Amino acid sequence: MNLSNADTIYKYAKEHGIPFKFHTLVWGSQQPNWISSLSASDQKAEVTEWIQATGQKYSGADFVDVVNEPLHAKPSYKDAIGGDGTTGWDWIVWSFEQARAAFPNSKLLINEYGIISDPNAAANYVKIINILKSRGLIDGIGIQCHQFNMDTVSVSTMKSVLNTLSSTGLPIYVSELDITGDDATQLARYKEKFPILWENSSVKGITLWGYIQGQTWINNTHLISSTGVERPALTWLKSYLAKNNTDVEVPTAPTNLTSSKTTLGTVSLSWTASTDNVGVTSYDIYNGSTLVRTSKSTSYTVTGLSPNTTYSFTVIAKDAAGNASAASNKLSVTTIIEALKGDADSNGEVNVLDYVLLQKYINDPTSVSINSVNSDLNGDTRINTADLFELRKIVLAG
Repeated sequence: MNLSNADTIYKYAKEHGIPFKFHTLVWGSQQPNWISSLSASDQKAEVTEWIQATGQKYSGADFVDVVNEPLHAKPSYKDAIGGDGTTGWDWIVWSFEQARAAFPNSKLLINEYGIISDPNAAANYVKIINILKSRGLIDGIGIQCHQFNMDTVSVSTMKSVLNTLSSTGLPIYVSELDITGDDATQLARYKEKFPILWENSSVKGITLWGYIQGQTWINNTHLISSTGVERPALTWLKSYLAKNNTDVEVPTAPTNLTSSKTTLGTVSLSWTASTDNVGVTSYDIYNGSTLVRTSKSTSYTVTGLSPNTTYSFTVIAKDAAGNASAASNKLSVTTIIEALKGDADSNGEVNVLDYVLLQKYINDPTSVSINSVNSDLNGDTRINTADLFELRKIVLAG
């Protein structure tokens, strides 16, 4: 299987603290043609292998769309993975059971189109959701909200559907939003309908289904031209979000703060990225209670330190709303002592004992330990007889 694009996205998301959602595990509209020719047992084995493989590869996924479009696109192999069964949707239950085992740390979602504009479809959708919820298998609801629904749906229908979905007690994620129209029409539609989604307390996220001209699946759904000119809807949307930023969720704390290199005056730090419901924008690096620097990446080299001094570092993540995480693990690092050339045993003196120690090391590097910085007397980054010769001159000069 070719997952190179997913690999690139996953790496970028993890490096920048952006939530990553894997889309999707089971979907009848996109499946390999060869699976239809397999026996039921082989079909089940292949789907199981697929779910397990992606779970290993993307174990840090924040979200997973487990089943996509169950009301509209049942897979050809559904009978092999449970069929309708006693619940009417056993194949979905099986899929979520496999996903829960393969992605134990991810939020599992179901995803469907045609919901926001159809109360009857929403009611049927909730039946599936409640089956999964009763088994502890689902963490959120995905509704696509494509232009073929959003362009014409009434505000009253949107509110009715959102109330139906909210009755489950699960968070709602608008997963594939797009709205079409000429500039004036698109703007009017966004102004009328976007706030209904954004201001609903159960809606925890909205993802645009593309926004750049020429890179969306339907013409006139773009929000910015291919030359970078904003359409009126985007200008309004940015202003609206700036005034209605209700993000109060803090990022997770950075983890695994470590030091990869320490010198006389520098310490190189790195840590595992935090996650956030919107995205981490920066990391504040502290020495004790003093802010050292703000970094946009997950590594930084602190400079201007004193030799042979112990420092205590922590890192705090921040998002665009200014929400700050708890501090990372505390890391104590001592910069190296200023080099004393010839002091092979690091006791602060240079004498014949250092000469004997260095001679033993050159004969058998595994037999003794030395201070390699102090012992590299000729500066070639290698410890050899040339350094021993230089040390002999220092000792004899006394």
